[in-house]
Amino acid sequence: KKAVTEGKKVAPGDILVQLDAREYRNQYRSAHAAYKTAQTNLKRFEHLQTSKATTQAKLDDARTQVAATKAAMDNAALAVERCTIRAAIGGVINRLPIEIGWIV
Repeated sequence: KKAVTEGKKVAPGDILVQLDAREYRNQYRSAHAAYKTAQTNLKRFEHLQTSKATTQAKLDDARTQVAATKAAMDNAALAVERCTIRAAIGGVINRLPIEIGWIV
């Protein structure tokens, strides 16, 4: 969706174009759920470790899983953010050569 038209003044950070972010939002929600699950599992393993009911290796794996799912969640959030095209500098829109429905 175009947020501006040719001839319009824009300031730095103004939204120029909003791309369809539905797929990326779904990926973010999935990554967020995986991250929350990994955090819960880590807490369980930390609790089990206090009573020596699990191995250090399993605890390390749970910590690694938290880090990996956090990175996936951050990447998904970045993809959502990149669906909003913003003006890098202020000025007047001279040309905006895009049409609704184009694949970019």
